[in-house]
Parts: sequence; C-alpha cells; structure tokens
Amino acid sequence: MKPFRFALERLLKWRSAESRLARVAYGNAMARSTSVAASLAAIRGARHRLEASLTDLRDGLPASAGSLRVVLAAIDRLDADVVRTTAVLEEAERGVERARIEYLERRRDERALESLRRRRLEEHALIVAAEDAKILDEVARDRFLRQHHDPAGTRSE
Repeated sequence: MKPFRFALERLLKWRSAESRLARVAYGNAMARSTSVAASLAAIRGARHRLEASLTDLRDGLPASAGSLRVVLAAIDRLDADVVRTTAVLEEAERGVERARIEYLERRRDERALESLRRRRLEEHALIVAAEDAKILDEVARDRFLRQHHDPAGTRSE
C-alpha cells in the first residue's frame, strides 16, 4: 500500500502562508487605525486644553490681544488637524475592513483545503483498513486450511 499523499499539499501550504500574511496585514491595519485614533484623541485633548485656557483668559485674567490671537490661531490649527486626522482615521478604518475581509477569505480557502485533506486522509485510512482486513482474512483462511486439512486434501478430525 502506498503511503498517503495529498495532491494539493503544496497548494494547502501556499494558502496557509497567504492566510498568515493576511492575518498580519489585518493586525497591521488595526494597529494603524488605533494609532490614528490615539493621535486624534491627543489633538482633541490639546484643543480642549487650549479652549480651557482661553476661557481662563476671558474670565478676568489679564491677557494681551497678541496672546489671545496666538491661542485662537492654535485652536484653528488644531481644528484643521482634527479634520485632517478624522479623514485619515476613516481611511484607516476602511483599510481595516478590507484587510479583515481579505483575511476571512484566505482563512475560508485554507479551511476548505484542510477539510478536503482530512476527508482524503479518512478515505485513505478506510482503504488501508480494508486492505489490512483482506490480508488478515487471507492469512486466517490459509491457517484454517492448513490446520483442518491434511496434505492429501482430505479433512482430518
């Protein structure tokens, strides 16, 4: 009996490698999205702190027109950064979704080949078991015939 050999073994290995690469790409996309979201939160925090300092300046602390202009310009710059970073975050989230879909497709393909390999292995095991049973039956039959028949071909009791 020849040993089990899955004809699509190289394809299964290739699909497994693709699946691993897709999983890594998905993780990288999630990391990028998380990083951009953290940047956005930091920008919003900085804006909030500047806005709070502007409120402090308006609540009676002496402030010059120049310092007010600087704070307002910084708030405007942070607002522009929020808009820009929000657009980057939306693109990063779309990238995460694309990477997730790609990973799920690659994993589905890999599982389908693994399932096919498992079925073929089970079929092979059944064939091997049937051939082993056939050989054992032949050995048992030959042994029975040797024990219960004399060399002349008559039955001995």
